[in-house]
Amino acid sequence: SWREIREFAASDGAWYNANSADLTRFFGRGGKMIITTGWEDQTVAPLPIVEHYERICAHEGGIEKTLGHCRLFCAPGAAHGGGKGRATQGELGSAFARRALIDWVEHGKAPDRIEIANSLDRQPLPVAVYPGLFVKDEGDGSWRRIELPRSKIRLSDVMVNCDSSLQ
Repeated sequence: SWREIREFAASDGAWYNANSADLTRFFGRGGKMIITTGWEDQTVAPLPIVEHYERICAHEGGIEKTLGHCRLFCAPGAAHGGGKGRATQGELGSAFARRALIDWVEHGKAPDRIEIANSLDRQPLPVAVYPGLFVKDEGDGSWRRIELPRSKIRLSDVMVNCDSSLQ
């Protein structure tokens, strides 16, 4: 009944709120979390995910503290689940992300990157922890990490505004 639903929402609803930035109890028990999204996801828009992560950072006292137990990876060219985007295919939350989470929880090794597959040649593409981005050097083919402005969602806007950092 509606009365029971209202009573539940009033008494316990906050514990089941997926939009809450208060993950104190989870983190307090040693919980670790990896959040992934594709910049081209049409199913679950990436901006609310980035905004939610920013709220978690604000609640935790800054991104530096949050990185100790929660990390966000935004994959350029990836759609929902890391696949069917212009640049990538495969699962963003696949075995690599699971292994990264296990290494973090069991061995204390926090992931600075995860990998997805390039749709053209199936070679791994590194995805940096938010707010970073890996850029491939045209000369030697190595990957270089740059910092992006926080809370930017459109990669094209970011690239226009940070051209000097790509030089």
